Amino acid sequence: MDEMSWRKRAGVLLSIVVLTLMSLSINKARAGEQTRFYGADGRRTGSATTSGNTKTFYGADGRRTGSATATGKR
Repeated sequence: MDEMSWRKRAGVLLSIVVLTLMSLSINKARAGEQTRFYGADGRRTGSATTSGNTKTFYGADGRRTGSATATGKR
């Protein structure tokens, strides 16, 4: 088996670090503010996250159910 040169190893390591940092930043940007909704029985019925002027709604199972965008008009 051929040995990898230190430059190739450094390139692979740098690529892994960059991809990891990118995925973490995307995940943080997506998170935003979260609101949880509960039913009368105290069980969670869903949640909503806010990112910028868009609110995204999720069911109790965590699946996306819809979104709404504010236009700034009241």
